[in-house]
Amino acid sequence: MDELVIRGGKPLRGEVTISGSKNAVVAIIPAALLVDGVCRIENVPNISDVKVLVELLNSVGAVCTRVDESTLEIDARSVNKHNPPYELARQLRASYYLLGALLGRLNRVQLCEPGGCNFGRRPIDQHEKGFAALGAEIERIGDTLMIHAEELI
Repeated sequence: MDELVIRGGKPLRGEVTISGSKNAVVAIIPAALLVDGVCRIENVPNISDVKVLVELLNSVGAVCTRVDESTLEIDARSVNKHNPPYELARQLRASYYLLGALLGRLNRVQLCEPGGCNFGRRPIDQHEKGFAALGAEIERIGDTLMIHAEELI
């Protein structure tokens, strides 16, 4: 729809369904890795970033199920891998949310620099500083971050 023209004089009635926020859901989905059970997330938009995140979660052992067009269930009890595939993580900027989620769940994570649209330099150094402040050790080899913590403080 290119435009919506409303000519006054008559009351408007009806319903409009608003899809969920991309920026919210790309943070919420990785956070489900921290739950030892099943998370049900509703009003999930059907967009490519969500599809890639679901593939990333599945690749580390989570079980993601689309209940319906806008509902996603994530069971993270079987998550056992700390290194999501490079080719998936490079597809979206929001892959960096997996750093904290996997570090919190497995005490280690190996992930390439986030990809996605190139809007210019968007560093994640503040995230690295936060992990270090929590007691994590960070090593960078090329464009890959390896973060490890015996215990987060």
